[in-house]
Amino acid sequence: MPATKGSQPLVPGPPACQVPVNSYPAPGTAMSGANLTYALLELGERGCGGRFVSVVDRDLPTAAGQRYSTNVDLAYVRTFSFLVINTGPCPVSAVPQLSPDGAFWGSFGELSYDILDSHLFVPSFFLRYARIAYNSAVPGCDSAITVWLHGQGL
Repeated sequence: MPATKGSQPLVPGPPACQVPVNSYPAPGTAMSGANLTYALLELGERGCGGRFVSVVDRDLPTAAGQRYSTNVDLAYVRTFSFLVINTGPCPVSAVPQLSPDGAFWGSFGELSYDILDSHLFVPSFFLRYARIAYNSAVPGCDSAITVWLHGQGL
């Protein structure tokens, strides 16, 4: 029988490093930057650094105007990368953005994505917050993207 905390199953690992499964996103859901930061802090205080974390935004609808994935606070993430996949019927444009304060954003590495195209962004820059800005590459031809951010804690 798997370990539990109350009625919640625990993520496998040494007892001090086990956290409720609900602390991490289930497939098809996203973990907010606040929850990611909380989970990493909790694991770090237990001496469980190096844990893998994942934030996923699935089927984000594109439009002519620029839209954004979930803002992620990277203060407690040592290493991270984004994977963006165009899952819709039309081309899209996407670009990683970084911010020192969550208000002012800088972009780098804009790419166009054909249908079912994907690209991995491994930023060589660091600021506290990260997200993906995206839009439809062809006006009037909306699509959808899925964005993953994978990181490793301190």
